[in-house]
Amino acid sequence: PMLPLDYNEVSYSGCIVADDGEHYNFILDSMISVQYMSGGVYHCMMNVGMRPDWTYSTVLVSYEYESSGLTPVPIGSEMIHDQGLTSLYEYTDPLTGDVLTFRLVDGVLDRVSIEGRAVYTSHLVERSFMEFDVDVDYSSYVYYVAHQDVSLPETLMFDVTGEEDSNSMSGTVTIRPLTSYMYYNDQGGVVGSMTWYDVDIDIQGSVLQEFLGDLTFRVYEGGFIQMYEVREYLCGDILTQVSVTVYADPELGMVLDGFIVEEVLDANCDTVSSERTDFHYEELFS
Repeated sequence: PMLPLDYNEVSYSGCIVADDGEHYNFILDSMISVQYMSGGVYHCMMNVGMRPDWTYSTVLVSYEYESSGLTPVPIGSEMIHDQGLTSLYEYTDPLTGDVLTFRLVDGVLDRVSIEGRAVYTSHLVERSFMEFDVDVDYSSYVYYVAHQDVSLPETLMFDVTGEEDSNSMSGTVTIRPLTSYMYYNDQGGVVGSMTWYDVDIDIQGSVLQEFLGDLTFRVYEGGFIQMYEVREYLCGDILTQVSVTVYADPELGMVLDGFIVEEVLDANCDTVSSERTDFHYEELFS
């Protein structure tokens, strides 16, 4: 029993610094998911939701990375401590600059310490910076069996045309299956299959691949090849918001649609400048 392997938050401590000061009594919800294996590495997703108290809005921070083993330590981490059964690995997230420290006990993930910054939006829709320095303890849970001999669907390639930042552009979008699994219910019965896909954008002059990064999504057996993703991340004084929709059908064609907004913020979290890029590409078969 191996994938997907989820690590759920069981306890936490630390401090959140919001606009009105330090909060030691805060609410946190987190999960690390080892989602699939492809090309000899494991794709991991870490989500952390935090709010200073019961009445405040939640800040969601996400980190995506790859691991060389089932214990979800990111590739590129630096071992900073190794004594007895305990080892520590430090990793800097390339999108945000946040620092994550993974603690393993006897080779098993025990705790992650996270130091970072995000933009907090209050219930009055007022924005401010929020710093966090938290320690999160996890326990693991396994859902189904991996390393199965499940055949992959076909790779889809589309010659797309469209507009990006009001400029006409064209290129190719390739939707490639990475891995397929059978998944099971709680009683051990086979429910169906699931496939993870990767979206590769090759459009000359486009900024999409730079901002969208590795677009991966899963499709259950008999489902549409469709994804919708919205994310926001802070790096230094630049807040980036990304919204992207992908729809593909081998008989009907494909649509790639969305927008990217970059805001430069001052020390008060007010917008100094803002740049928005809208994009829409498609290849529709008659």
